[in-house]
Amino acid sequence: KHKDLPKKMLIAILVTASIFTLLYFAPSGYFERIKQLDVESTHNFSGRLDIWTAGLKIFIDNPLLGIGTGNFPFYLNEYSTKYYTYRYGVGQVAHNSFISVLVELGIIGITLFLLLILIHLKKNYELIRKGNIYQRIISEGYFYSFCAYLIASLSLTWEHGKVLPFLIGAIMLLSRQEKHAINT
Repeated sequence: KHKDLPKKMLIAILVTASIFTLLYFAPSGYFERIKQLDVESTHNFSGRLDIWTAGLKIFIDNPLLGIGTGNFPFYLNEYSTKYYTYRYGVGQVAHNSFISVLVELGIIGITLFLLLILIHLKKNYELIRKGNIYQRIISEGYFYSFCAYLIASLSLTWEHGKVLPFLIGAIMLLSRQEKHAINT
């Protein structure tokens, strides 16, 4: 039990530091926006359900290769029951990474996207099981971060975040370190 104490303390410190960092760097109007949410705007996730439904309709019409990266806003108003303006007079982004990839890159793109996620989760699991103590701690933190990213991806669009490449790069570096340690 005492061997796990430093690991648990490190995890607690990292979680606490992460929360304070997020609170410190939250955009200036973030907390005011949260306070102003009402039941009507949250009932349909601020229009996201309509946007997601329109996205699935777009996918049905363009299933194999999709409509192209970044084109979701240009197609949205044609398929939506509401009219959305975002930039340059076109509709909103998908507000869901998986729907965005599905619509913009089609079946081929979503398959590759999901394979990328699964391969890296598998590699991360291997590091948690077989890595040294530092690799295991970092890999566990990576796993929780990646899970949080995947959950956030349900309401955020993938093009706007640089988190996924960072997380994948982190596990690749850990994996490379493991191979280097084995070979030396």
